[in-house]
Amino acid sequence: MDLDLHDPDNDALRRFPIPALAEDLSNYYAWQHALYFHLRYHGVFYFITGHEQSRWDLRWQCGEDEDGNPPPTKHDRKNYQRRNMHAYAILFSKIGSIVPALLTAGWDGDKDSFGFRTDLLWNRVQELRQREQDRAAASGTNQSSRAISLTDDE
Repeated sequence: MDLDLHDPDNDALRRFPIPALAEDLSNYYAWQHALYFHLRYHGVFYFITGHEQSRWDLRWQCGEDEDGNPPPTKHDRKNYQRRNMHAYAILFSKIGSIVPALLTAGWDGDKDSFGFRTDLLWNRVQELRQREQDRAAASGTNQSSRAISLTDDE
């Protein structure tokens, strides 16, 4: 029997939707878990780390990389940008409730979104989460500090 692991109907994605991130971040871990699943499913998880951005920036500036790979073509760049924007869209589509808090905290949506840098948006969400955790700790509110440990391997 030939086992086909392709999911042409995106059944896995329908069964595991990403919840919208609550304004008070109370569902952060469920949101993060589903977000990671979707980013990995689409093969774009590494865009939230910024490592891929740095690697490609270097290749675009210097041409050949340390492994002797030729410089990226225009097609490579367009493909990279499209995949990054896909990751950005997945992330941004589920944080609408916290955009006002991000703006209040100093996020400049136009400046930070130029180029749709998924890693910059991700970092802003993490900064807001840290502020909320610090505020909760200062007020004595007991919030779970449990973290989901996932590697950024593809």
